[in-house]
Amino acid sequence: MTNHLISLQRLARLSNNDTADLDDDFIQFLIDELDQPTSPVGRLSPLLLQRLQQLDRQPAELLRRLQFANPLVKQLHQLQQQWLGKAVQALMAGNIAVIPLQAAAFNDRLYPPDTPRIGANLDLLIQEQDIVKARQCIDQLLTPVKLTNSREKGNARPCKNGWKLPQKIPGRLYLHNTIAPAELFPHLTQQLFERSQPYSDSPGALIRKLTVEDHLLYLAIQGTRDLSVINHSLLDAHEIWSQLKPDHYKLLKTARQTGASNALFILLDTCSRRLNTPVPERWLERLPQSHLRASIGTRAFEKGALYNRDELTTGHKIRQLLGYALVPDKPGKITAAARNYLSPVQN
Repeated sequence: MTNHLISLQRLARLSNNDTADLDDDFIQFLIDELDQPTSPVGRLSPLLLQRLQQLDRQPAELLRRLQFANPLVKQLHQLQQQWLGKAVQALMAGNIAVIPLQAAAFNDRLYPPDTPRIGANLDLLIQEQDIVKARQCIDQLLTPVKLTNSREKGNARPCKNGWKLPQKIPGRLYLHNTIAPAELFPHLTQQLFERSQPYSDSPGALIRKLTVEDHLLYLAIQGTRDLSVINHSLLDAHEIWSQLKPDHYKLLKTARQTGASNALFILLDTCSRRLNTPVPERWLERLPQSHLRASIGTRAFEKGALYNRDELTTGHKIRQLLGYALVPDKPGKITAAARNYLSPVQN
């Protein structure tokens, strides 16, 4: 089966944007997905429109649909950014340090204002000691939602809290206080804050940003936690590598210290093969702690892109367990994480 979600990211690239294949089946997939503004295709429509206009072949119906969707998606992006700014200001007023993650962080670093990469949600990372105060700050702005899809042990604190966005804006605002699965990376959140940097244009040091190397590690670890995040992780990782030029030695050292060498290999190897990301092959070969486990994990990761979030199939559960079992550098840590994944949902 053709992996259209990987082809989508290949088409949406800003860097190394060699001509992508536009066969009739892929074009129809893009058109069908544009009926849902919050689908992976809908959220990338500004990037797709720009890229399509650069290609020799410009399918008329797809071009028309993208031109129609583009202003609506940009309006959604502006509304999301407004509420993101309000949430960050509220946390800063409470003297709470915060790190924007994923789309909340990338749109002012990787993607131009006229071609944003829209996020499904707004994700912010805070430190665990701030969670109670942070909830109080955001409760004054937004309506909290009870998260019933987090698989937590009965005596464990939730790793994130969520709020609805107003005005029928799709998506939620999430505050993360732990990089999940915490059993595999128990001290990572604190390490990310210690290595983080202030935004140069921010009025204070409370708004932080991950280092280039840590952002790649975060994307790789997210893939370990949830294989379906491949929907945009490849594109973000490709642009980070191509535009921001990570320090190869520092990235290798940090990945090994974190215990995420295999996860990072899976992400960057897939980027290299599928998106032509210019990752040096000799450097990439040095990365994984176990080439066998990383190779099997790579296949599970790519298959995760075919996962439909509305249909949690047995195949996806098996691939997710493979991710837990094969991706971490230290397999002995996976027992609690796998048990947590298989446990009943706590309501």
